[in-house]
Amino acid sequence: MTLPKSRNLGFCAIAAILLLTSASPLSASYTPSTLDRIPALIGQEEVWEITKLEAVNWAEYSLMKYPSGIDVKNLINAGEEDITLAVISDCGWSRLIFIKTSWGNEIALDEFGAYGRLGRGSGEVRFPVGVAIGNYNNDFDPTLDFIYVVDAINHRIVMLRYDHSSNELSWFYSFGDGNLINPRGILYYDNGTASRVDDEIFVTDSRLSQVLRFNSEGTFLGAYGTPGRNTGQIFTPYGICAGPSNSEWERFIYITDIYNYKICQFELDIQNNLEFRKEIVLSLSPSRSKLMGITSDAFGTIYVADRQKNCLLKLSPDLELIAVINEETAGSDFRFFKPQVVRYHDNGLIVIDKFSETSGFKFFEVLSLGALKWSENWYGDIELKSDILVPCGTTLDLKPGAQIQVTPYYDEYNLGIDPKRVEIIVEGTLNSNGTISDSVLIYSAGSPPNRGDWYGIRVQEPCGMAILSHTSVRDAEYGIEFYDGTTDDNHVYGFIKDSQLEKNATAGIYSNKGILYIAGSMISDNSIYGFYGSKVDADIRNNEFLRNGRYGIWINLLSKPADSVRILNNVIDGENAATTIDGLYLAHSQARVEGCNIKGYSSTAAKVSSNTSPLFMLDTLECRVGMDCQLGASPTIRYCRIFHGMSSINCRR
Repeated sequence: MTLPKSRNLGFCAIAAILLLTSASPLSASYTPSTLDRIPALIGQEEVWEITKLEAVNWAEYSLMKYPSGIDVKNLINAGEEDITLAVISDCGWSRLIFIKTSWGNEIALDEFGAYGRLGRGSGEVRFPVGVAIGNYNNDFDPTLDFIYVVDAINHRIVMLRYDHSSNELSWFYSFGDGNLINPRGILYYDNGTASRVDDEIFVTDSRLSQVLRFNSEGTFLGAYGTPGRNTGQIFTPYGICAGPSNSEWERFIYITDIYNYKICQFELDIQNNLEFRKEIVLSLSPSRSKLMGITSDAFGTIYVADRQKNCLLKLSPDLELIAVINEETAGSDFRFFKPQVVRYHDNGLIVIDKFSETSGFKFFEVLSLGALKWSENWYGDIELKSDILVPCGTTLDLKPGAQIQVTPYYDEYNLGIDPKRVEIIVEGTLNSNGTISDSVLIYSAGSPPNRGDWYGIRVQEPCGMAILSHTSVRDAEYGIEFYDGTTDDNHVYGFIKDSQLEKNATAGIYSNKGILYIAGSMISDNSIYGFYGSKVDADIRNNEFLRNGRYGIWINLLSKPADSVRILNNVIDGENAATTIDGLYLAHSQARVEGCNIKGYSSTAAKVSSNTSPLFMLDTLECRVGMDCQLGASPTIRYCRIFHGMSSINCRR
């Protein structure tokens, strides 16, 4: 079986090997000379995960008992291109598995091996819990770099060489045995010099309650951290990672503290000493979290494995909780069982959970440019500097009190409909769940904020849906836009209730097709339209449209069924602003307009045009002209009150 060409598929090769099962381990010296190509079945297109193996002739072997760490780097100066080296620590059988994979139309697993045996001497390890591969800009050069292994029970760090021609690991040196007691996590910190002389090793020690620092050759440079349970102190540090290179976060170090239930952020000063900056405590009820592995992606986003809660946590680089990722929030493909290790490499997230027949290594693709690969929950204060895409089949939940601050007139990656401004693009579901006392706010971070500082929320085909409750959206070009470019039935939906869409440049709500329900909301102070609708099915009731620049509601149904709009019990008030034109504009529509109070517009309360036959019932129209009918319009007016300054009803062709 052949697999499509993709850099990410190299990790599928890793997963395929590690899911083999049997009773007897490989010996430390064993290296397979031949191995059939392993056909594999890939899971859903959006989630790279090996779910089944077949036609494997290795039933008598098993490669892993208790995988506890992994690092992956691009292999260079090995006489080949597009090669990745992965090294996995197995504390169950006290050894390492290393895999060299090539990218291509097929995945050949004929270059992997095992290293180590139980013991205290050279070539021996006892409970290897972590691994870090030396590198420069994520490239591992076997002529310059080493592989560093946390040898926990031997209280040391082991340095290994990798020979790419023979695909073997060999002992080089060990260090730290006079400094370490119970080492756990390890970080190779690339200081950005190709010679590696300035690179350093950071190791967490859960017994010392400290982070220890060595240079890349093993010389001890210092220890950091005050043991304790108060702010700024650490008790049982475990996972450790750094922010991405060549970014504003590259000198930040993040540490998980298991029994303080928190994540700490440190910053490296000019001498590379660690200085505490902030922390987030995650003592989630009804049971405590157990925060273990930690990693950051290319954008600085932090991912943490919570072994107790069976989930991943996603946080901003400044430690604001963004999402909880598990089966409940993201679907069955994200079912974890005691996840312990998480590692980011090459737009991919590798997760190790408790090893069993149905779990083990999982690889998930992480979309760049802000795209969500799973459903997410967003909490607290979040700053957006680039577009966010919610793909079809995923949900973005904004929880009560979430405040989304958008950087004005800026899009970090210059993509989307508007490459100069941030967009929230919804092809799946946006669910904004504010409450009366704890609403959701989405607004410009400008000082002062201005209309049009960001593009807005864009809900689009193939299956976009937005549900807004007690949500305020302002300072955008379009507060929320519904767009469906297909020629058949509507594929986008909007349910807006008890919300505010205000101070946007073009419209509070702008819709080109869509099925919409808008109730109990305030749509105000938008520069042109309160609501703009073309070819929509809309139920608009019990809202206030106030001080919108030109039109309160503007609707042209064109080819849509003529009776697809209901406008019920709304207040539409221009408050006599000089720029206003019409409170309500209808074209090609048999809309039902009932119980509305339309006033304060400089031209017309209601203008009907272009073969329009709407029904007005129990409405109050109070403007310079009560109703203006043109181009074949023939409205039906029942039980309405019309107050006017010049004309109550004006009909013309």
